[in-house]
Amino acid sequence: ESNVEFKSDTALITDSYLSDLNVFIMTEVYTQPNALSAGEVSALTDYVLSGGCLIMISDTLHSPNNTPYHNGFDGSNAANQILAVLDPGASVATTDDDEAPGDPNDGKLGLSGIESATAGNIVGGLSSAVLSGPFGTLTGGDVFGASWHNALTAGANSQIIGTRDGEFDDLGILMEIPMGALGPGSGGVLVAGDLLFFDGFIPPGGVPGYQNEHNALLFQNFIGACAVPEPGTWLLLTIGLVTSLGARRRRHKVASN
Repeated sequence: ESNVEFKSDTALITDSYLSDLNVFIMTEVYTQPNALSAGEVSALTDYVLSGGCLIMISDTLHSPNNTPYHNGFDGSNAANQILAVLDPGASVATTDDDEAPGDPNDGKLGLSGIESATAGNIVGGLSSAVLSGPFGTLTGGDVFGASWHNALTAGANSQIIGTRDGEFDDLGILMEIPMGALGPGSGGVLVAGDLLFFDGFIPPGGVPGYQNEHNALLFQNFIGACAVPEPGTWLLLTIGLVTSLGARRRRHKVASN
């Protein structure tokens, strides 16, 4: 039996709301020009520095035919606001310039779309609680489901743990700030370049024919490392469409936002 509960939604991220959570998951936010208020940025960064864990999901700005999504609002701003404080060299970029000159996809902003259950590659040679944990281990060359993600760039405190295969080869699409990297007792941060990493590829939900259990393993290992289950208690999660989650300390309460 899982010792996990859901915490109610909130319209405003505050120190008080975060105080009893082990993990908070922030999906893409389209409010412009700043997706998060200064107070929300401060609350989230203080939360991570004091041991809380954060998953941030960005989203792309344009479709494959370069038509703006979401009225042209950029779904990576919130993640970049947090990274600017925690790891200034890290970023989520909506420009993909990996294609050869003349390619119709060259320079398009935030290409998106369901691609393949094997389009992501795990980076080898890393020490990571996300890649090796209670739910299993992934090594260099293992695959996971990926779409046309935003491009992630690691900073001094972060590392790219998953890249895009094929025409966007070596494009960072899954990034981690390991627990303890920001100082003693600091929490971890997991950044995904597109929401489809969760709701498109994690079985038993997701898009039929595109599910990959490795996507679930990566997510569950991160949650498991951050929530620190009580003796004899394992954190078991079946994920369909993810919005925001948090595992509460002691009783591991999970918040949905």
